[in-house]
Amino acid sequence: MIQEYDKELLLKIAYKLKLGQASPEEQDYFDRWYREHKDDILELPEGYVPHVEMIRDRMHEKIMHRITAEQFPKNKKYPKKWWSIAAAALLIMGLFFYFQNNGNVNGSDLKQAAVDTVILPGKQSATLTLSDGKEIKLSDIKTGQTVKADGALITKAADGNLIYEVDHTFTGRMKLNTVATMNGETYTINLPDGTLVWLNAGSSLKYPVVFDKKERKVTLTGEAYFEVASNKKVPFSVVSGKQTVEVLGTHFNINAYDNEKYIKTTLLEGRVKVKNDDAVSILNVGQQSRINKEKDGIDVLEVDLEEAVAWKEGYFRFNNESIESVMRKVARWYNIDVSFQGVISKEKFNGTVSRNKDIDQVLEILELTNTVHFKIKGRRVTVME
Repeated sequence: MIQEYDKELLLKIAYKLKLGQASPEEQDYFDRWYREHKDDILELPEGYVPHVEMIRDRMHEKIMHRITAEQFPKNKKYPKKWWSIAAAALLIMGLFFYFQNNGNVNGSDLKQAAVDTVILPGKQSATLTLSDGKEIKLSDIKTGQTVKADGALITKAADGNLIYEVDHTFTGRMKLNTVATMNGETYTINLPDGTLVWLNAGSSLKYPVVFDKKERKVTLTGEAYFEVASNKKVPFSVVSGKQTVEVLGTHFNINAYDNEKYIKTTLLEGRVKVKNDDAVSILNVGQQSRINKEKDGIDVLEVDLEEAVAWKEGYFRFNNESIESVMRKVARWYNIDVSFQGVISKEKFNGTVSRNKDIDQVLEILELTNTVHFKIKGRRVTVME
């Protein structure tokens, strides 16, 4: 019978082995795993050669072999099987965060964050605000319970999603509803036209209970992923600050947080039209539009689609990001306040970490870079050199 091993512990032991600081018990644990799992993606060079670049390259080679073996067609929506393999692999690689400058990890010990409060990851919850201002905490609604309001029947499904159905007995004027997530919350909504919307933490979506016969228009703050129900006769549009996205039926992600410099729209399926005042761009699959909130115009780039929707799949994915950008994502998901003390690291972070971890586990992974350290007091995290 093969023993189950803790891969995070294995990676920490591997790090100690590199420094020559592993205890005999840790060495024995690692040896037993290595003998039983020689083909695991955590594989280290024989004899534990103390070169983190060699370790990373071997891991990367195995990851890419598994990914390319899937042979999924180009310009198609990425298959879930591929994402699960890549995410699992990259999560392990994420423990070897590397830098743009030199790709190496400093040899000092990991400094443990002091935790006096357990800060758990976010959960599925949101607040529904009806047109009369009445607020309903959706986590308080029982599964299968239906609320009749504003010309619609609103039901909480078994998977926790919110489903709208038109109440054909309603004769009054149709109203606007808003679903909002606080920091530390996420939620999925099935709109009256069949469009599915995933809301990230600290986001809100305002929409009519029943869409107009000429257009389907919603307003977003924060971040959301849309799978728009196809209706060629009635276009679907999303307004986010100075940006408007128009579609007929497609899959895309919009990141429009107030504390981010850019409004980003990433297309995963179909085509969309992005407007910013007089500027107009058409996005194809694999492209992302970026609108600088302080400037006119639209920039269009080819991007990593998995990075754009990692949050929806349960991961943080950092791609050449500053510690400030990293911590904005962490703060939204864990509902914490972040402050910086001393000189802020200029290093760029790359890697993938599960959003299902407690915050101390995430911070420990970031600390493995030895360029940042953290202090936790209550719900405030201080970032230090």
